[in-house]
Amino acid sequence: MPVRCCSAAMTGSSAGSAAATDAATDGTAQAGTLAPTLRSPSGTSRTVAAAATDESASVTVAAMVARRSGVFMVNLPTRLECRENTGTALALHRGRRRSSCRRRVEARGSMSTNVLDLVVEALPHLRGGLGEDSATFTARLLYENLELDACAVVDTERVLAYVGRGEDHHLVGGPSLTGLTHKAIATGQPFTARSREEIECPVPGCPLTSVTIAPFIVRGAAVGALKLYRAGTPIVEDDRRVAVGLARVFSVSLEAAELDARSALVAQAELDALRARISPHFLFNTLTTIAALTRTDPHRAHDLVVDFAEYFRDSLAQHSEFVSLDEELEHVEQYLRFEDARFGERLRVAFDVDPRARVALVPVLSVQPLVENAIVHGLAPKGGAGVVRVRARPGAGGTEIAVSDDGVGFVPGKRVGGNGIGMDNVDQRLRKLFGPASALQVTSVPGEGTTVAFHVPAHLPAAAR
Repeated sequence: MPVRCCSAAMTGSSAGSAAATDAATDGTAQAGTLAPTLRSPSGTSRTVAAAATDESASVTVAAMVARRSGVFMVNLPTRLECRENTGTALALHRGRRRSSCRRRVEARGSMSTNVLDLVVEALPHLRGGLGEDSATFTARLLYENLELDACAVVDTERVLAYVGRGEDHHLVGGPSLTGLTHKAIATGQPFTARSREEIECPVPGCPLTSVTIAPFIVRGAAVGALKLYRAGTPIVEDDRRVAVGLARVFSVSLEAAELDARSALVAQAELDALRARISPHFLFNTLTTIAALTRTDPHRAHDLVVDFAEYFRDSLAQHSEFVSLDEELEHVEQYLRFEDARFGERLRVAFDVDPRARVALVPVLSVQPLVENAIVHGLAPKGGAGVVRVRARPGAGGTEIAVSDDGVGFVPGKRVGGNGIGMDNVDQRLRKLFGPASALQVTSVPGEGTTVAFHVPAHLPAAAR
């Protein structure tokens, strides 16, 4: 029976002594298993432990027992000790919680680090756009590192890559089979399924039982999706978070790849437009020369028309943006046949070209307009004889090309004679292809002549190939 402290005082010393002895003995026997009960004046019973923790108690439990019973003292913890014990228990509980949280944080931190490593490895492949090569690399990378049962990457129409269980019917190059995939791409929202019925695979016996699908969003529209599969075990929240996070990062990379492609198309269109301006310019000047000869030398005019036709036939057959310097110089020599008919003995052209420089790749029609500019705006206004020199030498990291004349020259910064379409065109093309370092460098002294030079790098940038 639990030890009770009665409110009525016991009479007689022997009775009190006996009661004290019995109570002490009984209390010792029950220690640690039974909680002594304190009876209040109102008759309500409470355990001593409850009383010991009661914030309203003004005295210690031990003192209350001694005063109320007048018989014995029960050795119970004081209120301060109860608080200390409670504090210790709370500290231990909080410590266990912190330890558990720390383990969860460390586990998530390890997962985050692993996923970040995968992103860093996959992004360079996706930078070129969503294709079979980039998709295959990404799917296999995730399959092997995330311990998946299968992983797939799809675009809006077909499976670009598939690795893992179910390869016998989820075929690369074939259409996406699962209804959930079509739903994710149609809505642009991620979906998670935890049963075959939810996945909606039409093939009976498909081993895949759960999946999380996260679409790739580019400019507000889904262009594909990443699919992480489990077989026999359900998709967990970490799988869903990983899929959605990877899809978002990959979407940014794919959008950047699309912007790169658009930028390349714009740059190519600009280059094509600039290149197209060369032909009318050259056409106008050449036809003017031939027209001048039709009265004075019809036979020569006829030969020039034939040469001109061959020249343009060769030009139209060349679709590449670049030719070797040797081929470009052939264009120059063909052009000079027309100018020789116009200027006769007054025009001399000297070529000083290192054989090693002849194999260098240069933009089509990059030297001929400079020679034309030297003749039309340098020598023609001068009158009398003049010399144009074409020089090419291997230089630091590429080839240095220069065209000079001993014509009238001009004050730098001031345009003289004509509209300069040819030179401006070449300068813009060089800047777009190679950057400012390859822009035309013009030096001129009035009355002495002009030199126009540029640098072509030995290794063409990827955008210029």
